[in-house]
Amino acid sequence: MYNRSQSGYALAEVLLATVVVSISVVELSRALSNINRVAVVASAMTKAGNQADMLMKKIMSKRFDENIYNNYSLDLDGDTGHIVASGYKGISGGNARTVELWFRVDNDDLGLSPYGLVYWGEEDYCKRWRIELIRTGGSLYPSVDLNNAAVRPSSTNIITDESWHHIAVTAESGGRSSEVSIYFDGELLNTVTSDPNWCIDYNTGNLADVTIGAGYGAWSGGSYRYFGGQIKEVRIWNHARTNDEIRESYEGSKISNPGSNPGLVLYYMMDESKGGLVYDKSGSCAHGRLMGGSKWLVGGWTQDLGAESEIGPDEYD
Repeated sequence: MYNRSQSGYALAEVLLATVVVSISVVELSRALSNINRVAVVASAMTKAGNQADMLMKKIMSKRFDENIYNNYSLDLDGDTGHIVASGYKGISGGNARTVELWFRVDNDDLGLSPYGLVYWGEEDYCKRWRIELIRTGGSLYPSVDLNNAAVRPSSTNIITDESWHHIAVTAESGGRSSEVSIYFDGELLNTVTSDPNWCIDYNTGNLADVTIGAGYGAWSGGSYRYFGGQIKEVRIWNHARTNDEIRESYEGSKISNPGSNPGLVLYYMMDESKGGLVYDKSGSCAHGRLMGGSKWLVGGWTQDLGAESEIGPDEYD
């Protein structure tokens, strides 16, 4: 016999089950929505974290510019301006060394490529030590010219703007060109030797005084290769600095007691702001003379933060 009471109970159970399922679906939907919101928030936090990291790097760069070092740099005109460290011949033979500096290219002042940044040695087979910039197309790349061979990055698209950049070159003891390394903005570059069968072993001469801002011949009237732009914080060490040490220099590590710092053999902070000399802050006292079209620039070291002004030769002491 058909029992309406039982049918009513069954219908009620179905309706109740439907309600429960509906509630479950709603809760599941809310849960999925929450999960999605969490994922979106997590993604946003990751993106924000990456942006914060990039911002911090910029802030660190500005901190380096503003607080750790002074606000002066030396401006070279790309025509005759350079510095000569009178009587200081650099590091000769196959002895270990590191050269590092900050520079900013002025494309309006750059003349004939290559452009010398730091030079010493002599013009004989494998006796040259010249750190230079070479132009290719619309970019520049750093190179170490040994005379008859050069150590260069495998990629030549390195410098494409007029911002401040840090370059460092290290060489292990023994004079092997394969152990010459180039760092750009704190990062080790992959390098190749232009003529691997030449200058496998280099033997840097000791004829010329260390010259900054010019290359071959700048001291004797030969083939001039002047750098046009600003230079700052030139350091020469008598050992090969480590990756971490180079990175610290790029990040703004200050040298404590440079006059008694072991291994530091030349240090031009270029903080004089006037006069015709660049004082060596290392214990070598190899002070440099400003030559030709060189002048102090005030504000160039923090050029992104404010206006620049120049101190010309007429204002030298």
